[in-house]
Amino acid sequence: MMISPTGKSSAGFSMMELMATVVIISVCLVMALRIFSMCASYVSEALNNSVAAEILKDKLNELKEKAVLGNGVDVSSSSESISKGKRSFSYAEEIKPWNELVLEDEDTGTAEAAGEEAGDEEERNGLCEVDSKIRWKTAGRSREVTVKTLLPIKGFRYEF
Repeated sequence: MMISPTGKSSAGFSMMELMATVVIISVCLVMALRIFSMCASYVSEALNNSVAAEILKDKLNELKEKAVLGNGVDVSSSSESISKGKRSFSYAEEIKPWNELVLEDEDTGTAEAAGEEAGDEEERNGLCEVDSKIRWKTAGRSREVTVKTLLPIKGFRYEF
C-alpha cells in the first residue's frame, strides 16, 4: 500500500510492479514459444523420417518381388524424385555385384567369407548388393536415410 504526499492511501499497483510483471510474462512467453518451435521441428523431422522409411520399404519390396518373380535383379543404378503431400524426396538406388566370396568348409559345413583372391568366378554366391538412399532437405539442411541389402542377381541358378 502506498501513501500519497497528501497522506491518503491510493489503491492499485505501482509502475515498478507493473513493469516487473510485464518483463516476467514476456520472458515466459518467449521461452514457451521457443519450446513450441523446437517441438514442431522435431515432429516435422520425425514425420520426414517415417515417410522416408515408408518409401524405402515400398521400393525394397518392389525389388524383392522383382527378384523372386523375375529370377533375380539386374545390375543397375537409378534415381527419381518422389513427392508425398507437400514433401519432396530424392530416391537413388545402386545395384552392384556383391564381391564377397563365400566358401563352405566341407568338414564342418559352415560358410565363411573370403577375400577377392580366394576362388574362381564360379564360386561367387550369386548375390548383388542393393544400396538405396533417400534424401530430403529440412530447414536448409540435407538429410539422408540409407538401406543396404542383398538380393539374388539375375541369371544365377540356385540348387537346393
